[in-house]
Amino acid sequence: RKRLAYVSATLIRWTLQLHSSRRICFISDCLSAGGGPQESSFYPFGSLSIQKKNGACRFQDGRLAGGGLLLTEAYLLWLENESKQKGNVLTDLFGKTIRCVTTSPLNALKYDTQNFSDRMVLWQLSSSGKIDVIPIDSH
Repeated sequence: RKRLAYVSATLIRWTLQLHSSRRICFISDCLSAGGGPQESSFYPFGSLSIQKKNGACRFQDGRLAGGGLLLTEAYLLWLENESKQKGNVLTDLFGKTIRCVTTSPLNALKYDTQNFSDRMVLWQLSSSGKIDVIPIDSH
């Protein structure tokens, strides 16, 4: 089973109950090797090299460099697990939390969301009941 977060699911639930999704930001420590195939080749990380290995990004000597899941991947896994464990309807949970991975982090950093209009994705509910993330080529 993939480790989804360094923060417990209970703490995430509690935070979502106490605060508006406008004030909660889901983040990732994923590095350049993340999102690539497992046991992939080495990627540059400044003057160092990292590789995705055992679900994380690691330096050549095996030390942890950062996460191996893109934020969208980690979020979708969390949605699926949370909806199964707590019996939440996936689409309801998605509707309540999608802002935590999209506009809330940009607003917290005081970035204008319009500056990112060329980096759009489509969040789509598939016929299997899973949510897929599809990048949209705006060029």
